[in-house]
Amino acid sequence: MGITPPNPLAGDDKIDELWKIPRKFQKPQRIRLFIWMVLKDPLLTNVNHTRRGLGDNSACGICDHNFEDFLHVIRDCSTTKAIWAQVPWSIDEVFKSSLCLAKQFASVQKPKSGGVIHDHNGKWILGFNRYLGMCLVLDAELWAIYDGLDLTLDQGHDKVLINTNSMEVVWAIQDMHSKDSNSTLIRRIRQLLAKID
Repeated sequence: MGITPPNPLAGDDKIDELWKIPRKFQKPQRIRLFIWMVLKDPLLTNVNHTRRGLGDNSACGICDHNFEDFLHVIRDCSTTKAIWAQVPWSIDEVFKSSLCLAKQFASVQKPKSGGVIHDHNGKWILGFNRYLGMCLVLDAELWAIYDGLDLTLDQGHDKVLINTNSMEVVWAIQDMHSKDSNSTLIRRIRQLLAKID
């Protein structure tokens, strides 16, 4: 049994379109590379070794799962799961709820902010986003924090961990004497933070 080549009468080759995604995707290079790797499956996993005639065992050498493919290596293997468990959103002895902000950077065309709210075990509770119009990256970060805090408090949580990769945002929120301290949005964030233990 084989796969027939695309028929020109059937329209565009849909698989060929998949390979264009990483090039068109306007995100950092590491994200485009990851998408390419998912589509291309270049890792020499045991499944790929077997497929290329370089071996005869497709099982995972660590956990003995039947198929060691790309997804198994990055997500499903017991060792990989143990590594993912080390990610600091699972600090349940300290925080009842954690807020992990995964904002989208403001772009000229469609600036948005958003985030993801997890519980103390890292389990997804909800995601959110907001269309902002023209704004700075700093503003997008601040809106993500404001919306995340507001939603978290509405859900009844009073312990929050906020993750951001912008020290400028952290300084703007913490420094009462900065030039940004008169910002209404920063004042509203501080008011929400005052409601949290």
